Amino acid sequence: MLGVFGCSSDTTENAEHVEQAARVGDNVSLTGLTTIGQQLATVQQSEQSLAVVHQAGGDVMLAAFNDFNSTPGTSLSGLAVSNTINPGFLTWTRQAPLSPIAPFVFLHGDPWIVANTGSGAIVHYAMLADKVIMANAPSAIAVASSADGGVNWPTLAQASSPACIDADKPSIDTSADGQTVWVGYVCINASGSPSVHVARRVGTGWQDSFVTNISNVGALASNA
Repeated sequence: MLGVFGCSSDTTENAEHVEQAARVGDNVSLTGLTTIGQQLATVQQSEQSLAVVHQAGGDVMLAAFNDFNSTPGTSLSGLAVSNTINPGFLTWTRQAPLSPIAPFVFLHGDPWIVANTGSGAIVHYAMLADKVIMANAPSAIAVASSADGGVNWPTLAQASSPACIDADKPSIDTSADGQTVWVGYVCINASGSPSVHVARRVGTGWQDSFVTNISNVGALASNA
C-alpha cells in the first residue's frame, strides 16, 4: 500500500500516509447505502479501483467503480474524485459515468483505473464494453483516456483482440509519461477456451500477445 502513495522510507512520513489511507474507509463507502458524495437508498456500487493523479494544483485520487445508479442502458462505469491528498481524501465528488463512444453502446463491469507517475495528469480507465444492448451480450475490453486528470474522456478504444468472441477481467498499467499502456485480460475464443492476453497500445493501435492458455499453464505464444 505504501508504494501506491509514493511514500519514502521515512517512518513518520509513512505513518502519515497510512493514516490517510485508513481515513478513506472511515469517510467513503463504495458499496451499500453510503455513496461517494451523497446518500441514495437504492444505489449499488462495487469493484472499486483507485489511482493517484499528480497535477499542479495538488495530487488528487480518482475512484473507478460500478455505479448501478447511473442511467440504465448506457454506462455503469462510475467515477469519483477526491479533494487534494494532503487533507486525507476527506471530500469526494461523484462524477457522471463515462459515456460510450461508437462502436460501443454500453459500458459496464471490471473497472480499473491508472494514472501516470510523471507530469501531465494522464489517466487511463479499462472496462468491459458492449457493441449491442442485450442480455448476455459478448464484451470487449475498452480503454478510455484522459489528458486532464479525469475531467474529460475524449477517446475510447478497444484493447482486446477482435479474435476474442468475449473478453473479461481487465487490468491496466501505464508508463511514467502515460503514453504506453498495457492491458491484461481474459480472452474467450470461438471454441470457448479462455486464455490470458496482454495488449499494448502503440500509437492509436494495439498489439496483442497470447500469454497462457489457462488449461495448459506454461504455454507461451505470439498472437499479435
